Amino acid sequence: MSRRRIGEVMVDLKLLTPPQVEHVLGELRTRERGRFGELALELGLVDEEGLARAVAEQFQLRMVPADKVGRISIAPDVLRLLPPELIRDEQVVPTFFDDSRKVLSLLVIDPTRIPGLKRAQQLTRAQRLRLFVTSRSALIELIDQLVPAPLAAAASAAPARDDRPRVTAVLETNIKRLGALRHLAEVEGEAVEIVDDPDQITALVEAGTCDRVVHRDALSGQVDPYVGAWRRVTPGLRVMAVPGFGPAHLPAVPYGAARDFFLGILEFALLAGETQQVGLRARIRRLSALAGELAREQGLSEEQVDAVSVAALFFHLEKLTAMAGSLGDTPQEGVDTGRFATAMGILEPHRPPYPLLPLFQALDRRLAAPTLPADHLGAELLFTVSRVVDAGPQATTDAAEILDGDGAQYDPGVLAALSRVLRREQLRAQLSGSGGDARRLVLIAERDAAQVTALETRLARANYEVDVVADGQDALTRARARKPAALIANLRLRRLDGLSLLMDLKQDPDTAGIAVFLLTDHSGPRDIARGLDLGAEDVLEKPVNLSVLMARLRRAVARAEPVGGDAGVSGQLSELSLADLIQTLSLGGRTAEVSLSGGAHRGLVYLAEGQVVHATHGNEAGEEAFFALLLWDEGRFAVRFGAASPPPNVTRKTDFLLLEGLRRIDEARR
Repeated sequence: MSRRRIGEVMVDLKLLTPPQVEHVLGELRTRERGRFGELALELGLVDEEGLARAVAEQFQLRMVPADKVGRISIAPDVLRLLPPELIRDEQVVPTFFDDSRKVLSLLVIDPTRIPGLKRAQQLTRAQRLRLFVTSRSALIELIDQLVPAPLAAAASAAPARDDRPRVTAVLETNIKRLGALRHLAEVEGEAVEIVDDPDQITALVEAGTCDRVVHRDALSGQVDPYVGAWRRVTPGLRVMAVPGFGPAHLPAVPYGAARDFFLGILEFALLAGETQQVGLRARIRRLSALAGELAREQGLSEEQVDAVSVAALFFHLEKLTAMAGSLGDTPQEGVDTGRFATAMGILEPHRPPYPLLPLFQALDRRLAAPTLPADHLGAELLFTVSRVVDAGPQATTDAAEILDGDGAQYDPGVLAALSRVLRREQLRAQLSGSGGDARRLVLIAERDAAQVTALETRLARANYEVDVVADGQDALTRARARKPAALIANLRLRRLDGLSLLMDLKQDPDTAGIAVFLLTDHSGPRDIARGLDLGAEDVLEKPVNLSVLMARLRRAVARAEPVGGDAGVSGQLSELSLADLIQTLSLGGRTAEVSLSGGAHRGLVYLAEGQVVHATHGNEAGEEAFFALLLWDEGRFAVRFGAASPPPNVTRKTDFLLLEGLRRIDEARR
């Protein structure tokens, strides 16, 4: 999909007729230079306001009418973000800077003036620009008010055009390819500008910052009419058509979704076959998740966080059944047969863009000398988390207390950060119902290791505690002992089949309330009907649609009465933000009252089956009260489960409320 031509846009907006468009194009061919919109303005076919409307429509930007430009309020510190000469020369006015998101809002005439936009982004270190379009006269009048000409003249002169760095302009009109190329350009450096319209190349050429143009063969028809005009401005301009584009020097860092997929498939590949050591599999998954959370708490980049999470999956590599015999007990001379050398051998063919080798090397050194803190933060995080996970469940969330007396030395800063992570984890578990009771425990009775791994992964992400057994008799024993919120069982189990297991559970008053889901490979309608008649929540055929299963599981668990009646959870907002707290309750489908207190201020939020339905804050009520409460970063919260809500005064979905609230938090903290 390519951007529409400006002439087509003007026809759609009824600014020009098709014959007028042909007239302007004819003038362009005669003059062999210039731009369509400016020429249409020069010929008196459109006015400035109409041209601004067309540009805004073409680039899908918001337009600010001329009569509203003078009413824009710009903070002095925002105006000072850009030099006066840049504002005047490039005709860009900064109107707002979102410091938390690093987004710079600019009022412009021409969104294709890339050199000026790029310079503004570099000076402010903005990660993204938000552009608004207005008419030329309106913007120039605003600039004259904000940046008088003498002030601009007194400022340091901009670099001479000939001294500006030259770039290669790459034209790509396909949206997907365009996004990929721009992402690649961020990794490769600043020597290339990725554009989707020949007019943007014209702006680069006229600014004297482009000495080469590259485009795909298929776009020659769009490029050829411009080449003559470009070379009149820059005689030595090189224009090259290529079959396609590919990575140049460095591998691009993958997007978040791709990184998550890589981690998920790697975890699946390592653990799916581990049927003999269920506890080990759970420990490895816990180690990876907790290490990644700690890495984020310590402020590591996303790539470093992923490196720590990946390394955690290989931490117990030599213990996995699938690796039995693959790691030598006695190293051969000159050959590293350790777990991390094997890990690199597994990973290298896939070329993961994470700094893994230095991490593995530092981790080897840390394990060899446990009394010496690591010289690599990622290795220190992983070593510390591994010791906490090996220590097993603890009543305390103080990492230093958990590890006291184990003989190793630890970084105090890492211990403090890990304590915060453990406390936050504890609060989330209590809020979702999995801490201190069995309401959120899910028992899986399944022999298919791949199915177990897939279920474990989805359940863990939804904050469920998971227990796994391989046969029906063990499932019955474990269910009677732990009384889980739900049981997911295969119909074909050893020693006790799924239907018999279901019948035994439903006949026992102590276990009759457990929600049971049965999985079947090849069972016919009779088995499915019998399972439902005996009280199963559902009977699902493989391959199981996990999204459907999770939705039905949430509904079943939400119906269950909370263990402990009105028992609640309390804590400090410095430990768990209100947004995090509400999200956890929402994911758990909980019904609860959340009371907040901070000094003389009070607030209340009620949820019904995971949805916010009522909020008050002082004299405010409804959504605005909820948004005001989200701004609190200090104070105390107390959660009472099962509390009935007053009449609803909030109607929007919780997901929307959280997103909108977080946006307001960002604005408030700019």
